[in-house]
Amino acid sequence: MGSTKALRSIILLLSIFFTQSVYAQECVVLLHGYLRSAKCMQPIAEILDAKGYKVQNLSYPSTDYSIQAISRVHVAPKIDHTDCEKIHFIGHSMGGIVARHYLSENKLPNLGNVILIAAPNGGSKLVSSIENNPALAWTLIGPAVRELSPGSSILRNLPEPHYRPGIITASKSINPVTSIFMLEGPDDGTLTTESMTLKNMADIINFNATHTTVLTHPDIGARIDSFLKYGRFIK
Repeated sequence: MGSTKALRSIILLLSIFFTQSVYAQECVVLLHGYLRSAKCMQPIAEILDAKGYKVQNLSYPSTDYSIQAISRVHVAPKIDHTDCEKIHFIGHSMGGIVARHYLSENKLPNLGNVILIAAPNGGSKLVSSIENNPALAWTLIGPAVRELSPGSSILRNLPEPHYRPGIITASKSINPVTSIFMLEGPDDGTLTTESMTLKNMADIINFNATHTTVLTHPDIGARIDSFLKYGRFIK
């Protein structure tokens, strides 16, 4: 009886060890959005860290440079994929576009899965509306956010991803002004849910959350983990 218990304990310890070893070889790069920092991605970072992923939660100056400069100068040098069996990417809002730009110029042989959370893949009509209003244009700080206007050169020239991303959309707005007068269709107060999609997406899931609170939705951690593992959002 005692030997059976001891054997079970050994098997349990070995299973925990090997599970942690597998996850330790998988890295996840997190990229925040406009006017934010790595702090806003910390809840997701902590969930992934607890699951054994090696998390690289990066900050970058979202208001000082173009998306190209952010990707090449302020993100690329910080990404360490040398010790990763797989390296996954998760970008929120503008961070999703930064991730796409980086991956369009860096073909990683160990690329895992990519998740874009409320990212303006089709551009932001809110940005274009503000940009065309002299009384409000001053609120757009820096060149990168202006590049998120629909039809901008950076969005036009971004190639269709060579990977199939998972798309997380948000559809709750607490801003009636933007939702009624600047955005058409379901939106999260900042972007329309339609503008968050891509033709070659592998899967899509929507949360009843705002553009910002989607990052702390109680179900987002489990959905992200399932996509990183299987390439699908398991509901």
